[in-house]
Formats: sequence, structure tokens, C-alpha cells
Amino acid sequence: MICCWCLAFVAASQPNITRAEYFFNTDPGFGNATSIAFAPSAIISNQSFQTDLSLLPSGLNTLYLRTMDANGKWSVTNRLFFLKAFAPIALSEINKAEYFIDNDPGIGNATDIPIPFSSNNITDLIFPVNLPSLSEGVHFLFVRSRSANGSWSVSNYLSFVRLNTYALLPKITRMEYFVDTDPGFGSAISVPISPANEIANSTFQIDLSNVPAGLHVLHFRSADSLGKWSITNRCIVVKSSPTASAGNLVKAETFIDNDPGFGNAVPISLNASKNIGDFAYPLNITGLSPGKHRMYVRSMDENGKWSVTGRDSFDISTPASVPYINVNSITGKNLCGSKVFSLSFHATGNYDAGNTFSAQLSDATGSFASPIIVGNINANKSSTIECTIPLHIQTGTNYRVRVVSSNPAVVGVTADSIFVLNDQPRFDDTTVYIVCQGETADLTNLYNTSGYAIAWSASNPAAAPAGVHQLFTTNNATLGCKDTANVAIQQDVGIWQGTQSTSWHNASNWSNGHVPTIKTHVIIASGTPNICTVNAQDGEAASVQVKPGATIQFGSGRKVSVVARCNPLPNN
Repeated sequence: MICCWCLAFVAASQPNITRAEYFFNTDPGFGNATSIAFAPSAIISNQSFQTDLSLLPSGLNTLYLRTMDANGKWSVTNRLFFLKAFAPIALSEINKAEYFIDNDPGIGNATDIPIPFSSNNITDLIFPVNLPSLSEGVHFLFVRSRSANGSWSVSNYLSFVRLNTYALLPKITRMEYFVDTDPGFGSAISVPISPANEIANSTFQIDLSNVPAGLHVLHFRSADSLGKWSITNRCIVVKSSPTASAGNLVKAETFIDNDPGFGNAVPISLNASKNIGDFAYPLNITGLSPGKHRMYVRSMDENGKWSVTGRDSFDISTPASVPYINVNSITGKNLCGSKVFSLSFHATGNYDAGNTFSAQLSDATGSFASPIIVGNINANKSSTIECTIPLHIQTGTNYRVRVVSSNPAVVGVTADSIFVLNDQPRFDDTTVYIVCQGETADLTNLYNTSGYAIAWSASNPAAAPAGVHQLFTTNNATLGCKDTANVAIQQDVGIWQGTQSTSWHNASNWSNGHVPTIKTHVIIASGTPNICTVNAQDGEAASVQVKPGATIQFGSGRKVSVVARCNPLPNN
């Protein structure tokens, strides 16, 4: 008899294991047992060997195993118990069977059971049993059989109840329950029921409000119309302690076969949620060997607490090659321009130092002929990329995304997810100038808002007073992308600073950063580095104030046209 065994020893990191040996039952001494052939190694957990059991006695035996390292040091002697079966005896046919009730009349003297066929197995045999004048109550039926070589089986028995009268059962009229301590029959908490012969499918609610948290025993019983009580049944219940509200789940990760430790597995991007029971993600199985594997997944809440690690198994028949990059989760798929989303990916294979993973966005048709980089990360393993949709993006419903690497250059598989993107409405902040105090401005034609839903903070945008007003715009598409523009209504005041030159027409010389117009109230201040000079061409202004000690010069024939008549004028 030959048996195969698997040898499983793991050595410390130092010397190799150079010898392994085994023996049965009696130790012949270190180095004197049967040697096991293997290549010297620090780990021999996958070694197998055959043993000859033909010389061992039938019954319980013990296999012993041990190893020795290159320094001559022996391991602990491990042992394994096993049973060597006794030589089987050929079964003979059963030629007789008999039964008796309660009292054994002796082997061969009980009531004969006819056997209509020859067999060494009569487990399906059905036979009638005579119940002559048995008393009412519990009885025992015994059955045994005999083989052709005269050997009798064990007498098997079955209990049964003999009823001589069959009165109608009274209806169940009361049911009650209690927790832990029995208050006495009829004094427990009553459960409303309709009188019936059977209440097996009845349900009822239990009040545990006054029961402390922990393990308890629930008891329940019923009584019939004659006042007879049933057996008191029981079951174990647990009342949990009040707990604080669970935090949102903010992170998840997955791994295959070997756990790299909490927080170190392949990331799965999540939107914060209380429940991710229906969350699905693609699993990257490239690089795995043929055979059975296990996939694990777990999540973490905003308090930093990890869930139980769930698992499932799958089989690989044909391995897929690496390197390979797939997107396993995206936190946003219906987005406006300028919006941010997270993308997690699983990269198999080896990536060198200095490698960059980049998230690429296709065009509106799903083509990557001219991809847009929406985010990247310097890394050499699976990670998460924070991505931003371009501010102005062509509205479309078939955008796709993928991840590529730089070192080595690998183009990842296109994610199954389809993006719906909308151009973000964008209206720049601006300033509208009035000439005199108290004037209003018409803002209704300030922007081209065709195709957008709009609202103004000003009650009458056609006659808005001085101050800051807001324009709220919404894209009429499904996503409703929004923007807010600030419009300042004010007087334009330009104070001469003369820091660059003497020229009136140099915008850098003015405090407001532009050459005065017919709406600009000009103030010529004293003590400037350069005197204000109107020379190259004429100037214009809403008003001109020359402060004491200040000077304004004009070239031959030059002038400043003042067109407004405001009272009062702005102060500096």
C-alpha cells in the first residue's frame, strides 16, 4: 500500500534545509529514519513523497516528520495520526429478519419479516407490523437481521405512541412569552391570537425596551381551552448596545490571494455613502496563474474604521499577460466643465522609478485620437488620480477615460463607464461705469446669455444702481451646470501717478490702469515723479480736478475735452 504525503516546512531566513526524513510509530533516532528526496531550500512547503504502508498493522498509526538544516540542526518532530483499514470481509447475503415490540423474546424467536429478494442490503425493505392489544402510550419497535453465515445485526429500535381513543383536540386559546425569568404560568406577557388547533405560523412582536443590552433567553408557551399548557419553548436573543451613527464609507480597496495590509491594497474610488452594497467594479486578473484564486474587498468609513474583509473565489483557466492597466472606479460620470472627480486604477506588471500614470479623456465620440490629460500621478503601483474636467468642454454623452503609463509606456484599457459632460457656463466678472452719482446702468445686454437660464440679484437689472450685482446662469441641459458673474457699477476715477513718464496717454501712469475716457473723472495729484503732459494727442475726461501744487501741461494746440457736468465730483 503506497500513500502520498505533502511535506510542509518553512525555515528561518538563514541556512537551507538539507535533509528530511520520516518514520512510523517508533523513532529509530535522528538521521536513521527514511530519507525524503528534495532540493535543498529554505522553504520545502510544496514537497510531496510516497510511503509504503504494506508492513504496518491495521488500525491507528502515527507518521513522524522532521528536517535538518545545513548547520546540522534538526527541527521539531511533527506527527500525523492516520488509520490503516482492516482487510475487508466479503459481505454475505441477508437471509432472515425479525422484529419485536418492547420485550426481546431472544435471537431468532421474534416475529419473522419476509424477505422477498436476496441481497446484502435491505435498507429499503417495507414490512407490516402487528400491534395486538398494546396499551395506550409509548412503545419501542426493534428490528434485526441475520446474514447467510449466521451473524446477527445490532437490534435497531424506533419509539412510537399507541392511542386507543381519538378525541378531538381542544383549541389553543392563549399564548404568552417572557424574557429570562419565568413569572409563572398565565402571568407572562400575553400574545393576542385567534383560537385554533394549530398556531405554528403565528408571529408576534417582543417588547425589549426594558431589557438591558446583551444576551437573553426568550421563552414562549400556549394553553388550550381545557387550561393545559404546552412545553415552554425558548430561543436566544441579543439586544445590541446603542451605537453612535455610523460614518459614511469613504474608501474601499481590493486584493487577490495575499493581503498587503489595510490601506495598501488596490484602491477603489468612492463617493461618500452609508451603503455600497450594490457597488460594482471590474477586477484585473492579469498575471495570475491558472487555478483557483480568492478575491477580497473591504471598505473604510470616515472615522478610519475598516469593515470585515469580504471574499469570493474564482478560477483561471488561461492566464492573461501583463503589463495591464484598468480603471476600476470613477466617482463622477455626469459632470460639468471644471468639475473634479476621482479615478482609481489597477496596474499589473512592473513600473520603473519616475513613472507617471496619466488619466486620458476621449472626445465626445469616445475617440482617443487626441486625448485630453485630465489628471496624473507619479507612482509605480495602483493608485487614485484626482481629475478635473476642462472648463470649456464640448457637450456630449459618449466620453470615455483610460489610464496610461510613461515608464514603461503602457496604454490602459478603456473604461466601460461612459461620461456625460456639459460645457460649463462662464461669464467673467466685469465693471460697468456710470458718470455721475445716482445714475443707473442697464445690465440686460451686458452678456450673451442665449441658451441659458439666468437670474439677476438686482431687482431691476435694466436700471441697476451703483454697487455689486450678480448674474446667476444655468445650463439648460440635464446637468444644469451653473456659474455666477459679479458686475460692479461705479464711477471711473483716474488719479495721475506719473510713475512711468509724463504722457497722459500712458495707461501705467494712472491709478485705474487705463487712459482716461469720457466716463473717467481725472484727478491730477501733486508730488508725482513726472508732470502730467497732454502732448501726442488730445485727451478726454468726464471731469478734471487739478489739486493744489499739481501741474498739467499741454503741448502746442493740445486740449482735454470735458463732457460731463456732475455735482458733486468724486474725491480722491
